[in-house]
Amino acid sequence: MVDPVGTVPVFIAVTDGYQQAVKRKIALIAFMASTFILAFFVVAGELILTAMSIPLSAFQIAGGVIFFCLL
Repeated sequence: MVDPVGTVPVFIAVTDGYQQAVKRKIALIAFMASTFILAFFVVAGELILTAMSIPLSAFQIAGGVIFFCLL
């Protein structure tokens, strides 16, 4: 999980010294990549889990356990 607001200072620090146009291009590429990845798994996620014989409920429980361990 990523906190979009929390990544703003990181983006500012990493792109410090770049021109405004380059920063905008980097942000656009990152947006497009994340949108593509999200859309892919929205469409293909259920098919991938079914192909691997993993029920959605097991995946949800495992994700909850991992999320709990991160806290």
